Amino acid sequence: MDNEKKEKTPKELRSENNMNFAKKINSAISSIDELQDKIKSRKKVTTERIANLMSDPNKNATALQQQEEIMRACNGILREIIFYKSNILTYDHFLVARDMSKYKKKAKLEKDYVKAIIELDRYNIKAFCRWVEEEVIRKGELYTYKQDGDNITYFRMPNQSCKITHMDGMMQGYAIKLDDITNDTLPAYPTDIQKIYTKYKNGQLKNDPNLLKNNYYKLPIGNAVAFTVDLYESKNAPYYASLLLDLSRIGDLNDLNMETALSDNFKLIHQLLPSEDGEINIDFETANMYHSALKNELPQGVGGLSSPYPLTALTLNSNNTSTNYSYLTQLKNNLYNSSGVDSSLFNSENRSSTQSVVYASIIDSLFAFNLLERIKIWLNYDFLSNSALKNFKIEFCDSTYYNKDSKAQNAINQATTWFSRLEMLALQGYTPLDAYNILKMEDLMKFEDFMSPLANSHTMTGEEVKENGDKGGRPTTQEESGDINRAPEADNAGDY
Repeated sequence: MDNEKKEKTPKELRSENNMNFAKKINSAISSIDELQDKIKSRKKVTTERIANLMSDPNKNATALQQQEEIMRACNGILREIIFYKSNILTYDHFLVARDMSKYKKKAKLEKDYVKAIIELDRYNIKAFCRWVEEEVIRKGELYTYKQDGDNITYFRMPNQSCKITHMDGMMQGYAIKLDDITNDTLPAYPTDIQKIYTKYKNGQLKNDPNLLKNNYYKLPIGNAVAFTVDLYESKNAPYYASLLLDLSRIGDLNDLNMETALSDNFKLIHQLLPSEDGEINIDFETANMYHSALKNELPQGVGGLSSPYPLTALTLNSNNTSTNYSYLTQLKNNLYNSSGVDSSLFNSENRSSTQSVVYASIIDSLFAFNLLERIKIWLNYDFLSNSALKNFKIEFCDSTYYNKDSKAQNAINQATTWFSRLEMLALQGYTPLDAYNILKMEDLMKFEDFMSPLANSHTMTGEEVKENGDKGGRPTTQEESGDINRAPEADNAGDY
């Protein structure tokens, strides 16, 4: 009858079974996609996002600072460049009187100087300067607050809550957004900021002229001071923001190399199912059971494929390894060129001459010296409000870790021609307090009485030579060799 269901032939059943199996079972090739997706999912910094932020760096300063922190944490190149730039200077320093006309007697000067260098030691100048330089290079800006107590503590205000609002000479002042402070974070702020926030919450700042738009509170320059890359910008992107794109592209190529390596080393196990004329001749449940058993036994990086068709072995090697490596090398070289740092300093294949490294170090230190000059201006301003330091100002030596030894030696050589003894001691690496204490201690302990220079041809006088029973001059050949039978030298030997 026409309405009766027509019974399928064995060939039709095999075709239907083949089709159902193909629809149900996913290809084992998807396992390599899963491995590649894991690599991509780890990335928190993307080239596209950085490129968008770099369209207006200062406007997107906060977002770029976040991206830079992630990149610095996972990329050794950026970390080492920042550390190198912020530590290239020695930060050696000494104190000089602001006005020597105030001092008529040595005792008064020495008394005030001792009080000043003891107080200066509390500032931890070298550690403070290194910290400021590193923070500014890392994030492009640093908002500090100095709180005095048993010790001097330097607070770092949150960048996202602060902005430059005023200046005094070459010193930058800033305002902090009070709405960003919470009761939970309040104890982490300086005592003065806590008092301002308490007044704000109690509604006592409504008529305060320092309360600006959007509840930013302007802090007076003094204990509060900011340091930035660009002096006249309200917000600053990281100093090395331009490197983020290159670093991200280097990361992309490294990921591509990893994906290529996974593809090159991926293994595929093919299970040939019983078939007839290219069609599976076992039922779907049985075929599925064999396929599941195969996949459950395979390790990561090995895929399983079940089909009634034979497979031809193909290599997935793309032969792009050398090309990718070439691009990677070019990107790294461009990275150092963009940073202004000599690539030969960081284990690069490009080995420069010693002299070129010296010249490169001069360029590398220019920004550090520029920022150090602004730090000095603020320190000398701050000293005016310190009773122990108000009559003195700080001076920094123009020394780096490349030239500190030659600078120190030159200072010693010129000590007899009116070169500053204070600067000479600073170039030796001593703080003003250490230098003073060492000199005074050695003087009181009379070190020179029992540490006189060892006797040699340069230090012995003629009388000392005679007292030692020595005729002077260099020893004879017989004396040098210890052989009394050796012929003596001519009378005029050595007279040149």
